[in-house]
Amino acid sequence: MVLRKLWILVLTFALVFLVASCSVAGNNNIANTNSTPATFRYMSVSCADMWCKTYKLGVVLTPTGFAQADKLYTVDLYERGNFRASTTLSWSQLELNVQTDKVAEFPVSNAEGQAYFGHDMSNIFSVKVH
Repeated sequence: MVLRKLWILVLTFALVFLVASCSVAGNNNIANTNSTPATFRYMSVSCADMWCKTYKLGVVLTPTGFAQADKLYTVDLYERGNFRASTTLSWSQLELNVQTDKVAEFPVSNAEGQAYFGHDMSNIFSVKVH
């Protein structure tokens, strides 16, 4: 019985931590058109290592019907409308068939990581997928 209560406590803590680290941001792709290959559901800042000495901004991307399998897409990150960084990703045909999300990760400074952790960043960052 004690073990069961401990397990419930651990699961509750993990769920609270996960929710606190996610910052919901709507679909505000820059220059979003009807032919965009992906939209983002949310972005969050998380620890990039066990001791939270480095942080990363993760942008969860959902493919649209315009995404093509095995095509390399560029994900541009903008901060207050100014280009900040870029990365690439692709989806396999199977991933497109089941609408599998992908996470594009961008490094952020320790000060930014601590400031943004658990906060809505939709008025600060946006992405463009092309």
